[in-house]
Amino acid sequence: QSLFQTPWALAPFLEGWAVSDTGNAALRLVTADAVQTINAAPAEEGLSANDYGVTFTYPTGLAADEAGSLYAADTHQGKIVKISPDGTAVTFASGLNDPMGLCWSGGALYVAETGASRIVRIAEGKVSAVAGGSAAGLQDGAADRALFCEPQAVAADSSGAVYVADTGNSAIRR
Repeated sequence: QSLFQTPWALAPFLEGWAVSDTGNAALRLVTADAVQTINAAPAEEGLSANDYGVTFTYPTGLAADEAGSLYAADTHQGKIVKISPDGTAVTFASGLNDPMGLCWSGGALYVAETGASRIVRIAEGKVSAVAGGSAAGLQDGAADRALFCEPQAVAADSSGAVYVADTGNSAIRR
């Protein structure tokens, strides 16, 4: 009986699935038994809320790591929040330009940084460019010369290849 407004992404978390409920500026936890708001925003009437000590303005991309931590992009605040299974919430990265799509792979978080038209990798507290970012456009080639336009999703396979939903160009890129 919960109402979602512009649900954006899903990721496994705790004993269910985290959902970014963008239109309600909330993260939700959907389990077999209930739907809970898992951030500090006011809960809907009759919906229990956990207080993870974080408020989102425009949550979009979600990813989960091997330890069960959840990563959530807050696009309008330019940051990514990490929520551990024990409820600890910390800013994992900030100063990003409209981060949206997230993917955890090989011990690193890959981010579709939509506002910068690039893909970045965050590992051990360091942000490094994977591809794009010099300008918005559509150009194939070496990663340091490739151009994207408003990428919104990213995925990585076991061989290390990175796939991008290059939304502004209506293309899927590798």
